[in-house]
Amino acid sequence: MYESTWASIGVRAVLACPLVKEERFVAAIFVHQSGPRAWSEGDVSLIAEVGERTWEAVERARAEEALWTNEKRMRGQKEAFQAAIHGATLEDSLGILARIVTEETAGEARIAFYIADPDLTCLHPIRGAGDMPESYLKQVEGFVIGKDSLACGLATATGRPVLTRDVFEEPLWKP
Repeated sequence: MYESTWASIGVRAVLACPLVKEERFVAAIFVHQSGPRAWSEGDVSLIAEVGERTWEAVERARAEEALWTNEKRMRGQKEAFQAAIHGATLEDSLGILARIVTEETAGEARIAFYIADPDLTCLHPIRGAGDMPESYLKQVEGFVIGKDSLACGLATATGRPVLTRDVFEEPLWKP
């Protein structure tokens, strides 16, 4: 059934070794050879060891990246806090925090900050904080807070994050 595939990529012998951590498959290493081969226990041990060491290197790299990201976030938060302490405007301090999000998402995400009315009935964007255009800020000015509201108004009312993959496909957002 797969002979033509194997032949097209020059594979005759295969050693496939899964990597399982905490009873869960996490990766696999595949070794191919162009001619027939009777794999030995030594071959299997070697490939399993390479898989383990590779996984350890991947986990170490992930941990280092997470540490670097956390340190960068903390530096940004400290910068925003110090700016506020030294008299920067709310907009400027929040702008520093917005920059963290923009950098971490490679500019894919845009940010808006809101403040609620004293009676918690609606939200008002903080102009100059974040990077949403004025046309957006005008549209969301006075956004209603409530359990029938959308995104920010709903998150404020419930005290929980609201995640929406695509606002055009979200059933709750249909008119």
